[in-house]
Amino acid sequence: MVGLIDVMDELRGRLTEGSSDLDVISIVGMPGVGKTTLANKLYFDQSVVSHFDIRAQCCVSQEYTRKDLLIAILGDIIGETSKLDNEAGDVLADKLRKHLFGMRYLILIDDIWKTSAWDGLRLCFHDASNGSRIILTTRHYDVASHAIHVSHPLVLRLLSSDEAGGCYRIRYSIQKVAPLVLRDVGKSIAQKCGGLLLPIVLVGGILARMEKEKYCLEQVETNLGPHIQVHSEHTIDLSYQNLPHHLRTCFLYFGVFSEDKEIQVSKLTWLRISEGFVKAHMEKMLENVAKDYLENLIGRNLLMVAKRSSDGQVKACHIHDLLRESQVGELLRKDKMMVKLRHLHIYDQAFFTLDNEQEFPESPSKMAYLQTLSSACFSCVKNADKVLAKMPNLRKLRCEVSKFDGSFPAFNNLTMLKISSGPTLTSVNQFKLPSSLKKLTLSNFRMNLNEVTTLSNLELLNLLGVTISSNIWKVNDEQFDKLKFLKLENPSFSEWDVSDDAFPCLEHLVLKRCRYLKVIPSCFGYMPSLKSIEVKSCKESVAESSRKCKLMRWDILFSRSSSTSRQGNHNSLTSNWLSESSTLNMTEMNPISSSSKAPNPEKAQEPSSSGTVEAANAKNARLMADNEKLR
Repeated sequence: MVGLIDVMDELRGRLTEGSSDLDVISIVGMPGVGKTTLANKLYFDQSVVSHFDIRAQCCVSQEYTRKDLLIAILGDIIGETSKLDNEAGDVLADKLRKHLFGMRYLILIDDIWKTSAWDGLRLCFHDASNGSRIILTTRHYDVASHAIHVSHPLVLRLLSSDEAGGCYRIRYSIQKVAPLVLRDVGKSIAQKCGGLLLPIVLVGGILARMEKEKYCLEQVETNLGPHIQVHSEHTIDLSYQNLPHHLRTCFLYFGVFSEDKEIQVSKLTWLRISEGFVKAHMEKMLENVAKDYLENLIGRNLLMVAKRSSDGQVKACHIHDLLRESQVGELLRKDKMMVKLRHLHIYDQAFFTLDNEQEFPESPSKMAYLQTLSSACFSCVKNADKVLAKMPNLRKLRCEVSKFDGSFPAFNNLTMLKISSGPTLTSVNQFKLPSSLKKLTLSNFRMNLNEVTTLSNLELLNLLGVTISSNIWKVNDEQFDKLKFLKLENPSFSEWDVSDDAFPCLEHLVLKRCRYLKVIPSCFGYMPSLKSIEVKSCKESVAESSRKCKLMRWDILFSRSSSTSRQGNHNSLTSNWLSESSTLNMTEMNPISSSSKAPNPEKAQEPSSSGTVEAANAKNARLMADNEKLR
């Protein structure tokens, strides 16, 4: 930690000594002053670590959900989060309370912006009068005041001139150069940073890559400008301008990640390689070149290490929110960055209303190259068809539509569409679904399914909460002739009439919360391509019909193998039949209790051809007996 030794000692004492009551220790300060650095230094301090039974942390930022914060804290405590994703927020809060009850805990809540974020978490923190503590960092004093328990918030001061001059990065850059004048220039540079830790560290990153000559240091000092004491944007811009061109692109790429996102290096490496940001090197693999890029950015203090592996390799990193706000965000808004935009994702908290076509000039649209648009809520009020028509190359679209006047444009290249209805849009009939679609998900619509049956290239169909005008859904011969996956969740119809030659390529059928559906059509038992039926939270009659379909399929396979075996190859064909029948995975999960899934067909073991004919015949006889019982 650069400077602030007295502050560090004071806060360490607050954490490990003082009142036995639960206390919230709030650190308040302007952006770049070092709040997060100080909090993390305390969190990992050995004397602090040994004092508490449980430690956990989360980062709030401007965009957050209560559930994500609870999962982050619980993940640090129990070490596993995959099973928490499907839990409701109140359930997660109750779990957190139980894990913390009676324990002396330390919770770090970093970068909290609103009092409501604290209110959503505070009831989880039971006061057992055992010295538990919460560290909270924020830019806003009113947020810190709202969370007061015992201690008053600590407003983090700026570094003094001596502390700034002793910044490790700057000292490292010039300490090997003997002349006193260079050390004086370095101290002057640090003082121009106005006591803010972030610009001091950034300048140190610049100097670490430069020649240790007086004129170089003086050039940096001059370029910092007179306004650095109020704003650090100029320092950030200087750091960016000092980057080689290939590193600028890699640095800007961090703008696609959400604020305070912890980025896995393995994922980041493949993303940058696939986007063409990593240049090939004759003597190195692309992965190693990408690693060099990352270490260079970390060495310049433009990125921060979040996690390291046991051998010291960087596992995860993140970018300071001030860097993201003032540099990456600004550059991504420049027109030249958007001319050939191919992928656009709008985060869940965002809402866009496109209600004026004049916002989209008649000149060639900057969205003309867009291939993927992923938006949480997309409200088109006027001239929506003209607005969307400016994206002719769109291949993947995910959005919620709350209002829609006009017709859905003919996206000739669209292969994937996920669209859900907002509170005021209930019908999808005005949409002309493109025939190029291969994957389609429709949620919460009133519609005529005849529009969907005409999609000749469709391979995946999810109908979620879809309402049709009739109680019967009829599927005729050779409809959905390429469909491989069908999921129905909470449909409105009670009867399903499927012709024998419909769904000729269907491999997987999923039925969830089909409250009105009575049975699965028997023709699914005769479909040669069908591999699995999954039933969850449906009527018992639906589960029963799925079992009948399973036994029909086994009966067909058994009859086929028996007929062939009479030609003198009984032993081998019985084994083949057992292998084939094992690929049919029928899963039943009823509303009250869920049975375990059948083995994954890809992992099913091939029966040994050396097994006796008697054993195979005995198994066949049992299957036939089960079939007779159902009949």
